[in-house]
Amino acid sequence: MSHCYDSGYDSDAYDSDESPEEMKNNKWYFVFFTTLDKHTVEEINDPERLWCCPACQNGTGAIRKFKGLKSLVDHAKKVCRRARIHRDFAKLLEQDERVLVVPVGN
Repeated sequence: MSHCYDSGYDSDAYDSDESPEEMKNNKWYFVFFTTLDKHTVEEINDPERLWCCPACQNGTGAIRKFKGLKSLVDHAKKVCRRARIHRDFAKLLEQDERVLVVPVGN
């Protein structure tokens, strides 16, 4: 199952000075974290589950799917386009206690 998002958000609506909980409710990440809330820890951490990067929405690579959250976090840490949004997204995933497959600090 894939979790891709199609929204009209632009980077002007992004503020990285928000708390982690505020950031999860930011329009860049809201749908992604709402989706996480609907699944069990086992479903979230399924290495075969396909995810789309919310920081890529409406941009180049927006339809790319990542197998497992580890590959999504790796992508978010390395991509150059919308780098700040991607890095903050990776950090939010690493801090989320439901995400077990992502080692904190890597």
